[in-house]
Amino acid sequence: MFKFLILSTFCFLFVAFPQNGLEQKIPGLNIVSITQNGGSLWIATHGQGVIEYNQTTGEIKQYSTNNKNLTEDLFTSIAASDEYVWAGTVDGLMTLTKKDGKWRKRKFAEGGIYGNWVRDLAYDQYSGLLWIGRFINLTIFDVARNRYFDYNMTRNDDPYTNNIKTIRVEGDKFVWIGTEAGLFLYDKSLRKFEPQNLTFYSNRGRAFSPDGNQVSISDVIFDAEYVWVGADEFRSTDKPNFNTGGLYRFNRRAEWDRFDQYSGLPGDGIYAISITGSFIWVTLYEFDKISREKFGRGFAVLERDRGETVVSNPAEFSVGTRNITALFFDGNDMWLGTDNGLWKITIVNEFAKFSVKRSGK
Repeated sequence: MFKFLILSTFCFLFVAFPQNGLEQKIPGLNIVSITQNGGSLWIATHGQGVIEYNQTTGEIKQYSTNNKNLTEDLFTSIAASDEYVWAGTVDGLMTLTKKDGKWRKRKFAEGGIYGNWVRDLAYDQYSGLLWIGRFINLTIFDVARNRYFDYNMTRNDDPYTNNIKTIRVEGDKFVWIGTEAGLFLYDKSLRKFEPQNLTFYSNRGRAFSPDGNQVSISDVIFDAEYVWVGADEFRSTDKPNFNTGGLYRFNRRAEWDRFDQYSGLPGDGIYAISITGSFIWVTLYEFDKISREKFGRGFAVLERDRGETVVSNPAEFSVGTRNITALFFDGNDMWLGTDNGLWKITIVNEFAKFSVKRSGK
């Protein structure tokens, strides 16, 4: 097995990447979310507004208070369609109409002050719906009809199941909704969205091994066989097993495999997950039990079928920080969002490229 891992690491580094496959594209940003539309990357930052990066020309357009073309600078998430860009804040949803270049803000009536904390966004191109994950409640925005629908997702009288963390659209079939206490699956064939009819996975049942007191979902991605789920780590001296973190592989039936520091990952807290061909990319952090701070632990790459870690923070791909909070694979390049700007890793091996439909995120 040891010889196999060395060979896998060698092949991944020197076949999947060219000699100079790592480039810093935009310095000085603290990036939290990345999406793509119309030949541009749209980037949400913590403190520098929203960035449009033209992938063909390299042109950068910044929307921020300093540039006086946006009234907010602190963002949490981003999504885009051909006509609009949506960016989440802790105080509502910002919408850019591409045609006139103007932003407008929407606040939500339900959920109180925390109900306006937009934590994640996902645009479903198949249905024309924007999914809005809020600290309290889920909102679905019908773009064509300009109508918002709010839903209380509480399951089993647990309020944490109504604290939305992440949303991912799986093609024209499913929507995965991660919360602070488990994962909802919406089958689009049901057509009408009714929270009580959604499948729910939590560690109070057979899902997630089960591990910890509860499982808080940080990211979800999928291939034809598996659903990969990243979990938050939150362990303090008084709550040593509250959220144990880890990366989970779900076979879409009943089996849940867990990968963590014991299986070769450099941390247990998961920031982001992505897929390139036969490999799973994961960016990680460690939660300090005393200071209750997150410390970035860089990234690792796992072989998808075996779950073996084949790369962990290689020196050849140092980005000047271990805080890598966002990943986006565009079919050719892997984009890393960090607190040290935007980086690109070029993937040249065809076997390492994405072979299934991407998330609607």
